[in-house]
Amino acid sequence: MKDSERNIMYDDSLRKCPYSVPEGYFDSLKERAMKYAQPAPVFQFKRVLYTAVSMAAMFILMVTAGTFLLEKTTPTEDLTHEDYIVFSDGYFDLEIYDEDMSEQYADASVTDEDIMEYLIYTGVSEEFIELSK
Repeated sequence: MKDSERNIMYDDSLRKCPYSVPEGYFDSLKERAMKYAQPAPVFQFKRVLYTAVSMAAMFILMVTAGTFLLEKTTPTEDLTHEDYIVFSDGYFDLEIYDEDMSEQYADASVTDEDIMEYLIYTGVSEEFIELSK
C-alpha cells in the first residue's frame, strides 16, 4: 500500500500530532499579549475638528469644480431683445419707470389695429389673436 492510500483512522503514526507546545507557554501568554495591547482610544477634539474642516473644504472644492465644469461645457444661448422683454414682463407693474415716461406712453395713440399688425409681424398666428379677443 502506498503512503497516499494509508487510512489515518487505522494507522497510529498518522494520527500523532507532529507539533508540540513548549512547557508553560499558555501560562505566560496573557502577560506577553498585554505588552502588545493598544490603549483605549481617547476622544480628541482636534482630530474631530480637523476631519470636519477637511470634509467641508472638500465639499466646497467639489461644488466649485462641478459648477465650473458645468458652466464651461453647457452651451449658452444668445438672448435677443425680444427674449429680454418676455423675461422682464413681470417688472412692468412695479412702477419703476419715470412719471415722464408713463405720460409719454399714455399720450401715444396706439390702436387695436396697430397691435394686431405688430402681433402678425412678430409671428403670432391669426387664430391665436382671434381667441384672445
